[in-house]
Amino acid sequence: MRVKRLPPSIVRRIAAGEVVERPASVVKELVENALDAGATRVVVKVEDGGIGLVEVWDNGCGMTEEEALLAVERHTTSKIAKEEDLYAINSFGFRGEALYAISSVSQFRLLTRTKDDELATSLVVEGGVLKRVERAFRREPGTTVTVRNLFFNLRARRRFLKGKRIEAEHVRKVVYEYSISHPHLLFEYYEDGELVARFVPQDLEKRLEAVLGAGLLKSRVEDGIKLFLLKDNKAQFFLFVNRRAVQDRSLAYTVRGILKQRFLSHELPSVVLFLEIPPRDVDVNVHPTKREVRFRNRAKVHQQVERALKALFEERAGSVSYGYSQPVTPEVREATFLYQPAFNVETGSSCYRYLGEVGEVYMLFAHRDGALVVVDKHALHEGVIFEKVKTETKRIPVFIPLEDASVVEWREYLEGLGFGISEDGVLTEVPSWAYGREARIVRTLLEELKQESPVDPSYEEMARIACRAAVKAGDRSTEIDAKAVARFLEERGEEITCPHGRPVVVRLDRKDLDLLFKRRK
Repeated sequence: MRVKRLPPSIVRRIAAGEVVERPASVVKELVENALDAGATRVVVKVEDGGIGLVEVWDNGCGMTEEEALLAVERHTTSKIAKEEDLYAINSFGFRGEALYAISSVSQFRLLTRTKDDELATSLVVEGGVLKRVERAFRREPGTTVTVRNLFFNLRARRRFLKGKRIEAEHVRKVVYEYSISHPHLLFEYYEDGELVARFVPQDLEKRLEAVLGAGLLKSRVEDGIKLFLLKDNKAQFFLFVNRRAVQDRSLAYTVRGILKQRFLSHELPSVVLFLEIPPRDVDVNVHPTKREVRFRNRAKVHQQVERALKALFEERAGSVSYGYSQPVTPEVREATFLYQPAFNVETGSSCYRYLGEVGEVYMLFAHRDGALVVVDKHALHEGVIFEKVKTETKRIPVFIPLEDASVVEWREYLEGLGFGISEDGVLTEVPSWAYGREARIVRTLLEELKQESPVDPSYEEMARIACRAAVKAGDRSTEIDAKAVARFLEERGEEITCPHGRPVVVRLDRKDLDLLFKRRK
């Protein structure tokens, strides 16, 4: 592994910043170095949550003495040859940048050997000061980095670390992430001298089940995307871009939003998503720790993921319709449901006859096959409005001064939902689905935006809007409403859910009713 000093032109292009935040970030940098060095086996050991000790052993290509000495200096790397490489990075990071930063805040030892050397090189650095260089024995080529007493020379920084258990959890997450993204490698992980996990080389699906301890629910592989759902009900989201474990809150919202159309909130599966993107189309240097990336075409990436996830459910469900992915018939009105007796109501449907409602919550229909069909009118109306929030572009002019000054701060966000806001905080336009309820909806939105800081109008935000605007339990239904709902069921079917994943329709077939009344066993 050829380590070299970065020229000034490249140094100026690299964002300054610490890569060492906690023991987990040390483990991340050292594991990435091992992977870039071509290791087939990686062993991670920590003590006291990594605060007392982090040790990463690999059987990669190793370094010569000259390269090892250079690697612990500032602004050196084995991963960049020219400035253009910054825009097409295929490796995991900058070896020299990490080793210098780590060795400056710890008691650090580097033991490394190439296949051409009989003896290894041992470097000892404390607080950024080189203490000792000597020849040492190492059985096979590769590198071992031992980091003791992290932040021993920065007591104030050390006090910001969490307890040993929490720091160990962060370390474990890093090890598990790279075990997932590199299933063909052998990973071993020890905590306080005890073996916690050992993952032998295996195919990706088996590695996922081994690491996450859950069975595979569904998977889809297409050009540039590998998507896996695991039935553990933990709703975890693992994202890998070019096998690098990263975070993208906006993409996580997109994926979670689609899942909530198919699963109840407490039954959401975990998702593992691999994206393969040309290096020039993704910037991995937007954050010093490389935990975040920036896509050149963010909208395209989101669309590809959304299509893949929806296609996965189409494969699973066949012709069954889930959620509100199709246009909603305009006959389902947004006006308040009023009460009217249901005797002899003709719905105009050949399948559904309206019977009435229970507790001003559930609408009852008799199906021509003898089943009793119960509809949660709030959930149904919520789904109708949700579809309109996503697709309807028609705006209605209004003039409503808003007293809340934060409306100007969130102006761009609200405009993304179809509201027009003047510079002095006056509501000038509203989407047609919100007309008549616009003041209440905007006030609710602002209250929620003060608690969160979303990047863009997310699925969950739109679902909350739909929930606020939909009819409520206690609002009575009219004959017109019954006709509209009957036609809606006839056109869309009964296999639908609200935006939060709850069922909209419950069917009690004749045999179900017979069982309830003990007419059959």
